[in-house]
Amino acid sequence: MKLAVVLSSAGPELKALVRALTLRGKNIGVQVGFTQAKQLKPIGLADALNAALDEGVDAIAFQALDHPAVRDVVLKALSKDVRVVALLSPLDGLEGSHYVGLNNRSAGRTAGALMSSIVREQGTAAVMWSGYLFRAHELRESAFRSVMRSAGGRFFLSNIIGYDDEKRNYKQVLKFLDEFSDLIGIYSVGGGHVGIVNALAERGLSKKVKLIVHNLTPDTRRLLLSDEVDFVLHPDMEKVAEKTLEVVTSANATSSQNYIPIEIITKENIEDRGLTPDYFEFP
Repeated sequence: MKLAVVLSSAGPELKALVRALTLRGKNIGVQVGFTQAKQLKPIGLADALNAALDEGVDAIAFQALDHPAVRDVVLKALSKDVRVVALLSPLDGLEGSHYVGLNNRSAGRTAGALMSSIVREQGTAAVMWSGYLFRAHELRESAFRSVMRSAGGRFFLSNIIGYDDEKRNYKQVLKFLDEFSDLIGIYSVGGGHVGIVNALAERGLSKKVKLIVHNLTPDTRRLLLSDEVDFVLHPDMEKVAEKTLEVVTSANATSSQNYIPIEIITKENIEDRGLTPDYFEFP
C-alpha cells in the first residue's frame, strides 16, 4: 500500500509526525512518501495533492488548508477510491474523508480555561493566529474567545495575525504592544512562538505576559523550562501516526472524526516526554 503524506510546512512537530508514520508504516507494509507543498498557500497544496494522485497512491494524508481548490482535489481523490485523511486541521462537510488530530474546539476551550485561571487582573488577552488558512486555528480561536468572554468581563479580546511565521510574529507583537500596553496574555494557536517570546522580551514583558502555545518542540520545551511559556497543548504524534495508519488500512474505517487526546504540558511534567532530538528529524 502506498500512502502519500503532503504537508504545507515542515516544522519540528510535523517532522516528528512524518518520522512516526514512516517507521510505523514499515512495520505493517505501508510505503510512506513525503511531499512538502512549495508554499503555505491553497493552490500550492492542491498542486502537491494532484501530483500525489498522478503517482497512483492508495491513500493521502495531508495538513489541510480549507479552500475550494483543496476541496476539489479531495473530491477527485475520493472519486478514485483513494482514502483521504486530513491531519491536525479538519475539512468539514466532505463525506468520505477522515480527520485525525485534536478536537480543536476543546483545545481552544482548554486554553481559555487555563488563561483565565492564571491571569487574575484585567487587561487585553490576544490570540496569535494565521488568519483563515487552517480550520483548526479558527476553531481554537473562537472556542478560546467563548471561554474568556465568560470570565466576568475581566478581559478585552483581540487578534494578532502572524501567519505562523517567527519574524512576522515578532513584528506583529511589537506593533500590537504599541496599541495595547495592558497585554496580559497570548494564546498562540499556530507556530512561530519564538518570535512572540523575543518581542515580549524586548519590551521587558518576558514571563509577565502569560503565553499558551501548541506543539511540543525543542523550542517550546526550552521556553517552558525558562518560564517564557506557561503551557503547551500537544497531540502525541505517535498516536496521530497510529490512528492515521489505522484509518488508511482499515477495510471499514467509518469514523470521520478521529480525535487524539490533548496533553497539557508544563515544565513540571515535561521530563516525562522522553523525546530525543532525532525524534524531530526526518527518518
